[in-house]
Amino acid sequence: MKYVILLTILIYTFSLSAQTFTAGQTDIEYTNAFMPGLSIKNPNPGLLNSSMMRIYNDTNHALEIGVRSSTFAQGADNPYIAANNNRHIDIYTSGRPRLRVDSAGSFHFFNSESGIVESNLELVTKDDFSFRVSDTTRLFISNSGVNTYRNLSIRSPDYQELYGLTTTNDGDLRFVRNNNFNQPILTMLDDSIRVGIGTIDPSTELSIKQSQTPNLNGADPITNLGGLTIEDDDGSSATLFVDNSNDLDFAFGGVYKAYISDQTGEFISVSDRRLKQNINQLENILSSVLLLRPSKYQYKGYDHPEVTIGLIAQEVEKLFPEIVSTKDNIKALNYSAIGVIAIQAIQEQQALIENQAAQIAEQQEQIDRLSELISNLTNK
Repeated sequence: MKYVILLTILIYTFSLSAQTFTAGQTDIEYTNAFMPGLSIKNPNPGLLNSSMMRIYNDTNHALEIGVRSSTFAQGADNPYIAANNNRHIDIYTSGRPRLRVDSAGSFHFFNSESGIVESNLELVTKDDFSFRVSDTTRLFISNSGVNTYRNLSIRSPDYQELYGLTTTNDGDLRFVRNNNFNQPILTMLDDSIRVGIGTIDPSTELSIKQSQTPNLNGADPITNLGGLTIEDDDGSSATLFVDNSNDLDFAFGGVYKAYISDQTGEFISVSDRRLKQNINQLENILSSVLLLRPSKYQYKGYDHPEVTIGLIAQEVEKLFPEIVSTKDNIKALNYSAIGVIAIQAIQEQQALIENQAAQIAEQQEQIDRLSELISNLTNK
């Protein structure tokens, strides 16, 4: 009963003019767990803050807790917490600061024992939004409209690299580096399914613009390698790029191997002597060439297969195993080597022809001498 009487007295006291209480001497006690210990209400709807409680310190800095009135233009009927005189609001646990809302509306989170000198995580909101870790901006969202180079930006820990995601007035999406808007890392067009790497105007579904022209170094790995690289899970790689002659080049493991001519479209393999070792002359292949069986055939798996001509890899492997390879139990044939084999066969055949011609000439010379001898004997 005494608690109810005490609560009634306190509520009545708060309904009067402002009162002064002595610290440690004013307590509010109540027995009903479903009723508030303290209720403050101002029924006057003309006030901005119909109900408010303000707590001051010795220098008149205050914390306000209240509810906006029903006639307040923004946030009517919403509860609020505020600090006057441009002060911050700090939340402590276990005697340590954990969260600060500063006067600019930014959030600062603390999880160390270093106090409030440096925040571990910050959400800074002004005209833009920035996400900071240990006093370093890592994520930035611009509110300055399109074509600002960095509607969404992420900065490296050393502050040397800035990557941004931005949109253009045409609705294109671009991923840029260090605000280089005209040479984006990636572009996605708004009106078509096209993606560009290093270009703002992809002409096909996937367009790649090289940032530099590679330097060919013979047997050594290429420097300034650009273009498109496909890498296996074991680290091996194949690269396609365009050189100074506008040819399409191929490199494997960073080493230059072949190219397709810009003018003729021919596939040309690298064949520099400086790239080769253990060079030996082909010999005595004519008899093997004569055993090759050129054939006509059709490939399986087509409704209307075309007839083509060529060789059967298993047959060639018995005669020239160097030009037959096997991958996943499938035989493949290096047709470009057939020309080299044919050249050697022609040379060997030519040697036979020349040898036979020499023998014929010698035999003809013998016949001529015998004919002359017989003619002389007959005339005597």
